[in-house]
Amino acid sequence: MPARADRRRHVAVIGAGIVGTACAIEILRTGRSVTLLDPHAPGGPEATSYGNAGWLSSHSILPPSGPGMWKQLPGYLLDPQGPLTVRWGYLPRALPWLWRFLRSGRTPGRVARTAHALRQLLRDAPALHARLAAEAGVPHLVAQRGLLHVYRSRADFEADALGWRLRGEEGIAFRTLEAGGLRAQEPELAPEYGFGVRVDEAGHCANPGAYLEALAAHAQSLGARRVAARATGLRIASGRLAAIRTDAGDVPCDAAVIAAGAYSRPLRATQGTGCGWIPNAATTRCWTCVPCRARHRLPDRAPPPW
Repeated sequence: MPARADRRRHVAVIGAGIVGTACAIEILRTGRSVTLLDPHAPGGPEATSYGNAGWLSSHSILPPSGPGMWKQLPGYLLDPQGPLTVRWGYLPRALPWLWRFLRSGRTPGRVARTAHALRQLLRDAPALHARLAAEAGVPHLVAQRGLLHVYRSRADFEADALGWRLRGEEGIAFRTLEAGGLRAQEPELAPEYGFGVRVDEAGHCANPGAYLEALAAHAQSLGARRVAARATGLRIASGRLAAIRTDAGDVPCDAAVIAAGAYSRPLRATQGTGCGWIPNAATTRCWTCVPCRARHRLPDRAPPPW
């Protein structure tokens, strides 16, 4: 959003998950009015945010793509239980994105640049979520007690040397634990794990569904209007956004945040842009007009998603 208040006073936020709801709260702080659009109740079991593990991992700064990943990709695609699954009929459409994905992490230097950018976004995540939880009346749901990474051996840890080196360079403090120290922290850990790394700055949300429900109620207490409807497109008038089309009728607005994750696909056709992105649970865009060559930044202090 532009930092100054202007005539674009009414913002529609499409998607009442953790990203959309947090954006709605921060936009309300700027004096704009907000309509929060989602067909389901915030925090309900239908939502991605409901079933999220709730880790506030401010040290999770490594991109999924890294040097040498291209060698592992065929095995991933052939393994139905592997970390990457693509429907074969969809593969031709996904190939351009997959190619850019592999290139983005092809060298340690590229990974380091991405890690630095992500650190700036995630650095304050636990503290910002703790602040939001307190404002929403549920401070007990967010705690900063650290996170433990476990490995079967020191050799497995050393195989991740690039990642831990980059974390250290970004100022992330961590300490390694041999088998005895690891068992002292997690006595019930399976015996095959003999090495660990503890990151004290990480936080955790004990109940993401309840947290999101409280945040949505907080947004409404600040003046947000919630509309239980599914966004189906954007209505453009004179080159600018005029309304969000929904299955319950148009919702007039001057700007929109699209935070609908995988359900953003129907909206893409009405954006009028050539953006090459694949919708997913962490996809967020903000538009005021079409075409919108500038991606307006969101409020500076909005907490990142977990």
